[in-house]
Amino acid sequence: MSVYEYESVKSELHITRKQMVTIQSKLAILESDNQQLQTTLANMTASVSWAHRQSEITYNATIDLVEEKLQDIRRRFNYIQGTIDDSLLFTNKTHFMEEVNVLKRAKADLEAKVSRLQAKLAQNSHS
Repeated sequence: MSVYEYESVKSELHITRKQMVTIQSKLAILESDNQQLQTTLANMTASVSWAHRQSEITYNATIDLVEEKLQDIRRRFNYIQGTIDDSLLFTNKTHFMEEVNVLKRAKADLEAKVSRLQAKLAQNSHS
C-alpha cells in the first residue's frame, strides 16, 4: 500500500469516526427524546385516568342529587295533591252540610206549620 492510499484510508477512517460520533450523539438525543415522550405519555395517561375518575364521581354525585330533588318534588307534589283532595272533600262536605241545614230548616218550618195547624184544628174542634 502506498503512502497516498494509506493517508486516504486514514482520512476516511477519521471521517468515519467523526460520523460515528455524530450518529452516536444523535442516537443519544433520540433516546433521550424517546424517554421524555414516554414519561409525558405516562403522565398524560395518569391525568386522563384521574379526569375520568373525577368525572365518574361528579356524574354519580349529580345523579344522586337529581334523585334527591325528584324525591323532594314527588313529596311536595303528593302534599299539594293531598291538600287539593282534602279541599275538594271539604268543599263537597260543606256543600252537603249546607244542603242538610237547608233541609233541616225546611223541616223545622214544616213542623212549626204542622204544630200551628194542629193547634188551630184543636181550637176549632173544641169550639
